[in-house]
Amino acid sequence: MTRTGVLEPTGPNRSFATYRRPDPLDARTPAEFTMIMRRYLVWAGDWSYQELEYLCGGLVSARTFQQVLEGNRLPRYVLLMAFVTACVGEDEAESRRWLTAWRILRSRIGH
Repeated sequence: MTRTGVLEPTGPNRSFATYRRPDPLDARTPAEFTMIMRRYLVWAGDWSYQELEYLCGGLVSARTFQQVLEGNRLPRYVLLMAFVTACVGEDEAESRRWLTAWRILRSRIGH
C-alpha cells in the first residue's frame, strides 16, 4: 500500500526488480509450487492476504489465501486463478505459465 493507504496497481515490486522472477515451471512438487507462489508474491508486490483478497475481487478470502500459501499442497484451480489475478494482473503469458505449471504437477500427483 502507498502512504496514502491506496493500493498500488499490481505488477512487479520495483524494489525486488533485481531478483529473478520466480518461475512456477521450476516446481517439481506441490510443496515447491507453493514455495514459488510465496516467492512470487514477494516479487510481485509483497501483498498481504487481505490485499490479495481485494486484488482478486473477493473471489478468495484472505484466510483461504493464508491457509494455502502457508501450506504445502497444490492449490485448487480457483485459488490459483485468484492468486494469478491478484499478482499478475492481465499478463496472459504469465497466467499461462502458472496454469501450465499447475496442470503438469496435477497430472504428476494423479488428480
